[in-house]
Amino acid sequence: MKNRKILIVDDEDLVRESIIDSLPRDYIPLEACDGIEALSKVIDENPVLVISDFNMPRMNGREFVKTLKERQIQVPVIWITGRGGSDMQRDVWLTGVYEYIEKPFDPDSLASAINFAIGEGCTLQKEDEYRKLSKSVFQDISVRVDRRVLDAVQEIALSQGSSLTSLIEQFLNDLATKKK
Repeated sequence: MKNRKILIVDDEDLVRESIIDSLPRDYIPLEACDGIEALSKVIDENPVLVISDFNMPRMNGREFVKTLKERQIQVPVIWITGRGGSDMQRDVWLTGVYEYIEKPFDPDSLASAINFAIGEGCTLQKEDEYRKLSKSVFQDISVRVDRRVLDAVQEIALSQGSSLTSLIEQFLNDLATKKK
């Protein structure tokens, strides 16, 4: 049987319950109240995805992701946070987190992010590689791709029998080749 565990990390019980209620029914929820407990559960349970609060006691979301990287644990991470904006976008970009969703969150947005993260196999290491490649290609321009654009590109990729990641990689490689 395929591993269908998703770890929900938040110091607030009601938020964890709300996220669990929003999960697609074929996933098994695991819970942790902070990054330290989450790290232990990631090691013991090997979830396919972690949905983590950003601001938590003992070990916050940034420290948690840093520790995962240091231990070379490859699992996609989605942050749920009460703050958004350019600071959060920068944190997501720098840490290699797959996505962030602002509280209060829309269950459909969460489900979409889960499906993309798991379906594309977006580990922290893969996100880092993508960011390095895109940074080298787009070094002269500032680009932020909206999630709706990625959704549209995903539909195009699926219609061509491809994946979002492979379509973006092909595009970036084509751009890099043209720049030379």
